[in-house]
Amino acid sequence: MIQYFRTIFASSHPGNSVLNEVLSVVQPRVTTQMNRTLAEPFTALEVKQAVFANRPKPLLDHIVSHTQSAFIPGRLITDNVLVAFELNHHLKISTQTKGGCAAIKLDMSKAYDRVEWPFLRGVLLRLRLLEKFNFK
Repeated sequence: MIQYFRTIFASSHPGNSVLNEVLSVVQPRVTTQMNRTLAEPFTALEVKQAVFANRPKPLLDHIVSHTQSAFIPGRLITDNVLVAFELNHHLKISTQTKGGCAAIKLDMSKAYDRVEWPFLRGVLLRLRLLEKFNFK
């Protein structure tokens, strides 16, 4: 059983049978009305709002301190949480022992930083999301 899941989660190119087996449990969620709403053309106002909303992004590195990480692309809020936890743990331990200190920081996002296109296409089709986008 462990080998079965290891194959699914570790494979960079799962076979169609594995992909179909995983997708068979995904239930369609997107209704016809939802698809109609998603397929509506963009208005000029929506485009303008999106452009102006993203305008300051290139300047964020110069405006926001490097110690701030929430809601900044490329920075993880978990970094600050881990530092705070490590500091708290060190303070508790240092009052009890006279030894050295060490910290381990894990990059928890690595397991979720990529998605395989065949899997994404299969999920979108299974959810019945806009076949008009031609995911085939």
